[in-house]
Amino acid sequence: MALSVNRYWLISLLALPVLGACSDSQIIDYGEFEIEVPLDWKAVSIQGIDSDVGGLITSEGDTLIYDLGWYTFDPEEEDVEFQYNLVYLEGLKANEEVDIDSLYKRRIDIKHSYETTEIDCFKAKLVMPLDSLGLFTGVFIDSLSVSDGGVTKFGFYGTDLDKRIQQEFISAIRSISFKNLCKK
Repeated sequence: MALSVNRYWLISLLALPVLGACSDSQIIDYGEFEIEVPLDWKAVSIQGIDSDVGGLITSEGDTLIYDLGWYTFDPEEEDVEFQYNLVYLEGLKANEEVDIDSLYKRRIDIKHSYETTEIDCFKAKLVMPLDSLGLFTGVFIDSLSVSDGGVTKFGFYGTDLDKRIQQEFISAIRSISFKNLCKK
């Protein structure tokens, strides 16, 4: 009996590392980078025009989009808006030349919080909504690489995400690894 009990414990102990290897996350490889996300999130392919574009579908059906290219959007620009100065426009006459800068006024309307952090080997800006007015959750990196053609930027965003998905997404963003851009 003692021998069979000892075998049982030995087999159980040997099986623990295998069982512990089971995970509730997966690594998705997009070619230029990898990201660790929950198992129930799915990768999607999107056709970009001038950049590498793709995304994820979350467990709640939210679409998270990444854009890797020269014209990637910086969401901080969303918080600084330029509005028409309507008072100035009322005095305009047809075919009158105007100074374009005088048509606009700058309005700063902060809707997001920004946290500077490091992702892989890059300085990154995490973006999170402050309240219901903020739309974006994600990350922006303004200089992945520089070439004669321009500066390659990276953004990965979701909009109107609930708190749980926001937290899972930020955690996933922190796991991003740029395979060929950082020396390990």
